[in-house]
Amino acid sequence: MWKNYDTKPSQEYLEAERNKGKIATDVPVNDTINLNEPVNDTINDTIKITIPELQILKQIRQNSYITREGLIEKTKLSDSTIARALKSLQIKGLIKRAGAKKNGHWEILEQGSK
Repeated sequence: MWKNYDTKPSQEYLEAERNKGKIATDVPVNDTINLNEPVNDTINDTIKITIPELQILKQIRQNSYITREGLIEKTKLSDSTIARALKSLQIKGLIKRAGAKKNGHWEILEQGSK
């Protein structure tokens, strides 16, 4: 069994593992992978939000227990716009709902964390 992670495995080993179904055949296996290589990519990507999403974020910052009805009243946006914006903010990792549906609250997450 091949255990040396600093060198390439032999072609015989790769073929045997491929035949056992342990290695996908469409994945390139000829490159050496350095598991100890540091990850230095920047993570400061800009997150684009719409005006309704910004209005909702401001309201959640002021009152994390605000309901959709409260958001409709404060922002003058439609229920479907509020629902769409809340879902988008959750997908972008900017907010999450904590607790039960009736008495839960919104949490604003660190920028873009999921």
